[in-house]
Amino acid sequence: MPKPIWSLRDRPELTTLDTDICIVGSGPAGGVPAVELARAGRRVLVLEAGTATKPLPDTTVHEMVLTGTADIAFGRALQFGGSSNLWAGRVAPLDAVDFAERRWVDGNWPIPYEALAPYYARAFEMMGVSLGKWQPSKGLEGLTYKPFVWSEPPFRIGTLLREVAESYANLHVCTDAPVTRIHADEAGTVTTLDVAHPAGHTLSVKARVFILASGGLEVPRLMLASRNGDTGIGGRLLGRYFSTHPKADIATLTLGRAVSTRNALFSDTRVQGQLMRIGMALSAQDQESIEGLNHYVQLSPFLEYRASKLFEAARQKGVSRNSLATGNPTARRILGSIGLKTFNTLGRLGKLEPRAKSFVLRGFFDQFPDPDNRIALSAERDQLGMPKINITWHFRERDQASVVGFMQRLDELLKAQRVGAVNYRNLAEASDWGLTGIHSHFMGTTRMGHSAANGVVDSDNCVFGTPNLYVSGPSVFPTYGNANPFLTIAALGMRLADHLILMHPR
Repeated sequence: MPKPIWSLRDRPELTTLDTDICIVGSGPAGGVPAVELARAGRRVLVLEAGTATKPLPDTTVHEMVLTGTADIAFGRALQFGGSSNLWAGRVAPLDAVDFAERRWVDGNWPIPYEALAPYYARAFEMMGVSLGKWQPSKGLEGLTYKPFVWSEPPFRIGTLLREVAESYANLHVCTDAPVTRIHADEAGTVTTLDVAHPAGHTLSVKARVFILASGGLEVPRLMLASRNGDTGIGGRLLGRYFSTHPKADIATLTLGRAVSTRNALFSDTRVQGQLMRIGMALSAQDQESIEGLNHYVQLSPFLEYRASKLFEAARQKGVSRNSLATGNPTARRILGSIGLKTFNTLGRLGKLEPRAKSFVLRGFFDQFPDPDNRIALSAERDQLGMPKINITWHFRERDQASVVGFMQRLDELLKAQRVGAVNYRNLAEASDWGLTGIHSHFMGTTRMGHSAANGVVDSDNCVFGTPNLYVSGPSVFPTYGNANPFLTIAALGMRLADHLILMHPR
């Protein structure tokens, strides 16, 4: 292997590869454990289906049946570094309540929040961000204030992976290497992976340990495609419990008096040198009182809200300018450089409206785990002969009721403390909430469980019944919370690496 990062196209003669640990996917879920394992002296080979520079066309999905709209391209990049190439840099951990056992929720994490806390700290350090000494000021009874911080510039796992690969001879990344099948023996141990070589033949990869880290759509797709019939790798829950943090502008908040928007609660603001945005959720006790979920709202002054909607409309049309911006100089400047720079600018626009008393509530919604929300194989196949997938996802009446209950309780708390009122009228009766249903967080399809009866992987991310096959990434989340999954993916990846270092000494 002449270079640490090389393309399979440059090695047409290869028919086999052998390593200690083989990782499928070079995005955050694969890159983080690869870096940790290489630094610990393990021989690591990362297989990336895409190229080193440009994303491949996405041909994974055949059909979607869903509530709301879908925008999958915004969260998938089939290339070296994966979806971190698209990430805007906003990050937060899941909350302790997401890990707690809740009798009204189907499933819970088999590990406590405390098991991930030190890894969250390490993940923050890796990304160069910190909450510092920030503590919420004494706020309103029944509410929690949750900070999201920004990685500036957005952390790219590909950059770190390249740096480590160039320093450690035991780490190699092979691009243009799509994995098409997993082979296991009668005892359930994975023996080899098939890779579709660009030269037209099949490359066989052997390893002691395999980690599937290609995301919440590709991982179940590969596992399902490797089965013989309805049984085999992954068990009966494989592909089920899919969720993706639906979001919508769901209500308005009117305060009793105008307040300064130069505050992290209303716009992206530097707090102790760290760019931050704070939102609101119900306390764990209040969630329990209404048997609700861990929803979160971000307060946006109307100028920021209008610019955000223009950005979304332009992005969905795939253009850099949009006629909606005509006559609006601020929006025109924003849309002229649409992309991550634009997205990162939106949260600071509230400062152009220095005082306000009315705000749009942007909801980032949790969801009840539902086995009928799922990924399934299609009869349609891609150019490599791999089955495409069909996605079924719905935000059902119970999910909607939990959002209405959240808004009702939020309104009650604000009114009781004479702060303001939430206008969420007609929400319960509305048939269309304007949800962005499926976008960039693909969770739950290989969920972590206490046993194969309620999960696909165990508390160490190992697939039940397959002792040397692990899954890294958001597909292992048994519950979803409201935080984007990047930090938790990194923390779980570090925890998995520590487990493998302990279980597989050199």
